[in-house]
Amino acid sequence: ACKQLKIWEKTIPGAGEWFMCVNVSARQLESESFTQETHHSIKNSGIKADNLIVEITENTLMHDIVNVSPRLH
Repeated sequence: ACKQLKIWEKTIPGAGEWFMCVNVSARQLESESFTQETHHSIKNSGIKADNLIVEITENTLMHDIVNVSPRLH
């Protein structure tokens, strides 16, 4: 998703202001490497972190709020 957003930024005028929304599953959020992998994807693609929106459902958050909340923060 980050790579695709960067491609659009390079090829479509005004796309630098676009946002990419990514749905994240409970399993992904439970992963200890979720935050590191997300940072890595942003850095390697060259997009602005503010242009990536991580979407989760309430059920996903409530599944393990104790461990997930600090990762999202």
